[in-house]
Amino acid sequence: MRTLLLFVLCAAGAANAAAMDFNGFVSSWKQDCADGCALPTGGESGSAAFEVDVPMNPGEARVAKFTRNFAFATGEKVTASFTVYFVCPREAGVETAPGEDSCPSRYLQVQAVLSGDARAFCAVSLNPADAHPFPVMMCAGENLRREGERLGVSLSRKNIAPKI
Repeated sequence: MRTLLLFVLCAAGAANAAAMDFNGFVSSWKQDCADGCALPTGGESGSAAFEVDVPMNPGEARVAKFTRNFAFATGEKVTASFTVYFVCPREAGVETAPGEDSCPSRYLQVQAVLSGDARAFCAVSLNPADAHPFPVMMCAGENLRREGERLGVSLSRKNIAPKI
């Protein structure tokens, strides 16, 4: 799999305008932490997709963004804004032979900002093989309406809650 991804990235370098497609799910959930933390209970879930260009040069980053709004049965509302940075680090600038990948240390950083009845900032950095076909992460903040409760969102590769 990693060899195939490296081949795709090298081919992308030759094309100089390649992008990676990501497809998965965004879900909301609630967690009762009033007396220890119970397992989260699912809320809404829906498909999500984004595309981000592959950075080809050291010090270069490409960006993709998407947002989801969630309304909980108990009245809370949360907006989850995701920003995905696909980065070729500055130190990646090593001499390479023609046809070789000029940026073998690319990574993706996925950032989530929750606003509304829960506020949080969460992030994860993943290599392309771990991020594709869709990054996996959780992000939660305290429920501003109900003490002892968390409201959260998850990115996943499989649908883990009822459809939106």
